Amino acid sequence: MITKDWVEPIDAIHRLFKAASNVTDASGNVLVTAYPVERPDGQWSIMLVNKDRDHDHSVKVVFANSERKRNSSFAGPVDEITFGAAQYQWHPDGAMGHLDGDGPPMQSTTMANATTLYDLPKASITVLRGRIGTDGQ
Repeated sequence: MITKDWVEPIDAIHRLFKAASNVTDASGNVLVTAYPVERPDGQWSIMLVNKDRDHDHSVKVVFANSERKRNSSFAGPVDEITFGAAQYQWHPDGAMGHLDGDGPPMQSTTMANATTLYDLPKASITVLRGRIGTDGQ
């Protein structure tokens, strides 16, 4: 997923950006982390990691451009690729814990706009990939 879906498998510059998340637990621990990248093909891609082993989360994605003082969001078709608990079974056994099964990631396409919510299954990695437009477009 990382080398084929999140980034492009080519020798070209990918620009990685910082991100913030407001999905936290009662103690303030961040449960969803985001890793946005601008790919050489002009698409934006975000790898979202839902570290919550017990709960799904729905998130809204906003690209904040502080220099231009405007926000953007995905606009049009967005590819969603998820590898989560539905694709594997974790067998806890201390240091010998292991995965069972290695199903293919779940893939779908969503027509996105500024209000789109993306569902992140518990204990999952999701890649969102598409083009962005200014909010309201």
